[in-house]
Amino acid sequence: MTAAVLPTNAWAAQPTTQISTISNGMRVATERVHAGTVTLGVWVDSGSRFETQEENGVSHFLEHLFFKVIQLFQLWLIAQGTSKRSQRELEEGVENIGGHLNAYTSREQVAYFGRFQKKDAQHGLGLIAEILLDSKLSAEAVERERGVILREMEEIENATEEVVFDYLHHTAFRGSSLSRTILGPRENIKSLTREDLLVSSLVLKTSDYQFRDI
Repeated sequence: MTAAVLPTNAWAAQPTTQISTISNGMRVATERVHAGTVTLGVWVDSGSRFETQEENGVSHFLEHLFFKVIQLFQLWLIAQGTSKRSQRELEEGVENIGGHLNAYTSREQVAYFGRFQKKDAQHGLGLIAEILLDSKLSAEAVERERGVILREMEEIENATEEVVFDYLHHTAFRGSSLSRTILGPRENIKSLTREDLLVSSLVLKTSDYQFRDI
């Protein structure tokens, strides 16, 4: 078997990432690729590294509230709609433009992003902005996702690879916030209130980030 040999200019052909700062202080990273689609997203400096022991798990909880897996396509949508549109209307808004939304939480960031056709870039960015800035975070949704997260914890506790990785972090970063798990302890998830989550969500809503103007 012959190994593939990359041309000498292969790295030069990679897209260059440009980082700029707009007037409201938000940093915007862009890459130009020759494709018919665009990927847009918001990456927030959040996660277990930035949480206290009492808050541990709140970033992941908020991600669950903002987005929800739908059927086998794993299309992530707002779990309870926004102040402007219902969950079904948001779903149709994404489907009608052939878009795909997703999200994840890590120890150092929470990401909300989507893939759309180039011609629908502004519409797609508007949907992501609406999800982050106008979500209702209803009491019913909080209780529903609380149960989902507790079940997710049970699944992770039975996944050896996940458990070992958490123990590794706990040992390597003992005494620091990086030693905490992403989901947080079970007692935190059971005790976090809607008010606790609303306070944490203000990171997104009071930063004066005008997503729609990017």
